[in-house]
Amino acid sequence: MNDRANPLLQTFAFLASGLQADTHLCLAATVAWLDPAWILDDDIEVDEDETSTLAYAFFVLRKAFPNLYVQATEMLRTGRGYAEIDRLICAEMYQKGIPLDELTWLAYGIPMPAYGARLNDPDFYEGHDDLASIVHLFGIETEESTDVPLNAYRAGRLVATSLMGQGDVHYQQVSYLLQWLFNCSGNSCVDMNDEDMAEMQPLSWDPVEIAFAQAIIQEADEIMEQALAGLEWLMMQPTVTLALQENVHRVNRVLKKRGEKRDEPRIRLHWPRLTDSTDGAAKSIA
Repeated sequence: MNDRANPLLQTFAFLASGLQADTHLCLAATVAWLDPAWILDDDIEVDEDETSTLAYAFFVLRKAFPNLYVQATEMLRTGRGYAEIDRLICAEMYQKGIPLDELTWLAYGIPMPAYGARLNDPDFYEGHDDLASIVHLFGIETEESTDVPLNAYRAGRLVATSLMGQGDVHYQQVSYLLQWLFNCSGNSCVDMNDEDMAEMQPLSWDPVEIAFAQAIIQEADEIMEQALAGLEWLMMQPTVTLALQENVHRVNRVLKKRGEKRDEPRIRLHWPRLTDSTDGAAKSIA
């Protein structure tokens, strides 16, 4: 068969010629080629297949991360596969402070870490004997069935507040440790575990909410860094550990005496003066 006589090929040649002759159509075709996700919107259905996952990823990147969208588009145009694009996007997201492990999670909103401690779960203490020794001071048993006393969280919060009021950075780090353990830091990523976080409405890929999520995650990482530094320091301070135990007992006695009263009491706690501390040895809780 003569290709020149084929109507389908003649139609294609006619359309191509018309496209090249019209500058507006040429521009539109170029934009569509350079910007493959221009037509996508929020109604994209994301299934388990790579095609829909990639389509949604490009939609998110185009709206929220245009520079990364350009990088991913270039990879797509040069024939890179799904796995390579997945690695690129996840790595770049981590650089932006967003813990994205797989492209499939993009469809579920902004992924947020959940560092929250589970004091009533024996598995939480596996490999963390140092944590067990700390919570024991608050009357929490960690063997087999973990028992958390009624006032343990209130005591942890009160002691953490007192420690934060001390002038020494080490005491403040121990405060962050207790804030993490007793879920009272005020940062959702630090205070919530995976189950708690799953019940929250996820943040969307809106630029304002992305910035909000990045701020929360950065603060959470800083708190956890301080908390772990406080744990490491406390393990080498038997005098401070003893003072912590005595202050917990003092707080528990007051809470027991107050019974059902839920307002926070003013309790004067005493802490050893550290050699490099610039503040007093004791402060009261406001």
